Amino acid sequence: MYNYEAELVLRSYLPKKLEKGMLFANVNEHGTTLWELDAIPGDKDRFLVENGAPMEVVIIDENGDILAEQHEIGWFDEGEHTDELRPISLDDINIIINEYEGWLDIEIHESFYDEEISTIIPNFVEQKVVIKFLTEEEHYEEED
Repeated sequence: MYNYEAELVLRSYLPKKLEKGMLFANVNEHGTTLWELDAIPGDKDRFLVENGAPMEVVIIDENGDILAEQHEIGWFDEGEHTDELRPISLDDINIIINEYEGWLDIEIHESFYDEEISTIIPNFVEQKVVIKFLTEEEHYEEED
């Protein structure tokens, strides 16, 4: 397996109805915090005016092509100190958004990566992609 630097981005959408589990974003001077809708509000329109439209999380490559839709983002690799994957959490996503400005590593099959035609195929484990935080070196390169 091979790690590929990709970007986690937020896309808003207007749903026909609100459902539990939808993601919303609070944006302030300290950053962006995604939160999950845990109860259906009585007045959808008022709720959307106060909280904005729901967001979906996608992972894109450097060309803006989608590598993983929200329903495919599922596993988090904590690094070399463990061989186990764990389900990704909203906290992990918020860290990626705020501390890494949306940048992450996504696991891809090296044999499927072709730099000339920029074909990138993520590694799927149980129909979910594997992501992790950028390594310290990559994170510092992004800041420079």
